Amino acid sequence: MTNFPRFQTPISSLRPRGTRVIEAYSPKLDRRLQCFGENAFSQWICLEADPLIKTFCERPAYLGTGDDERLADFWARQETGETLLVIDEKLQPTEVKIGDDALPVRTIMPIELAAAHVWISNWERMLPAITCCRLLLSQSSLNTV
Repeated sequence: MTNFPRFQTPISSLRPRGTRVIEAYSPKLDRRLQCFGENAFSQWICLEADPLIKTFCERPAYLGTGDDERLADFWARQETGETLLVIDEKLQPTEVKIGDDALPVRTIMPIELAAAHVWISNWERMLPAITCCRLLLSQSSLNTV
């Protein structure tokens, strides 16, 4: 696995009609990001709070081609490998080929995010404080958070 992220910036795309745009600052990425909808925002909080996730990117790549084309919601890299994340009611393909590599695709059902609502709400309130105070915290403290 390479030391630099495969996906560093999101694919520029139009907001799906009727979907809310939520902008946030990501301490892990050290940049602003846009989430299209509440489910994507909740998934971002899960990625941001998970210490096993080393880096991630929103809207990294398209899955499928032609009429089946769909934008993946997130790409995440852990010590053990990389995964594309899709938030959807129906199952997506389990693997997609990008370049020479085949990446696993994990479908996250909105019910999973709803089940973690209390945990996500807690982190939603903690992340602004972590972001504001990040320059005052040591790197080891930030890594443990």
